[in-house]
Amino acid sequence: LESATRSLKISAPQRVVIESWANEISASCLTDLKLQSVHGAIRLDAKSVYIKGLKTAIPVQGHSSREQQQQQQQHSGRSSSAHQSQKETTIYQLCVCASGKLFLARPDGSCQADKSIC
Repeated sequence: LESATRSLKISAPQRVVIESWANEISASCLTDLKLQSVHGAIRLDAKSVYIKGLKTAIPVQGHSSREQQQQQQQHSGRSSSAHQSQKETTIYQLCVCASGKLFLARPDGSCQADKSIC
């Protein structure tokens, strides 16, 4: 289905099903992609769920700006080659702003963020 110049709407009085048994289903858009359920829930049922591009809150209490930069580099995987050569899994906390926006916090930090994150 495609509309090169205007909008496209798919609707049904009961149910709309989109299935692919051989490959993936992809949805992309220029601005926002919205999934909304008026009377139910939105369910993600998969072996793995990935959310890319989330910002990470870095605690600022008790650290100079140079120390903060060093910590940020360590946690984003851009530190020394010895650190990069180790195969380690970094686990973050998944946090939610009051607006519903998701962000990450370090495992030893708290889910607090400033205006640049939320």
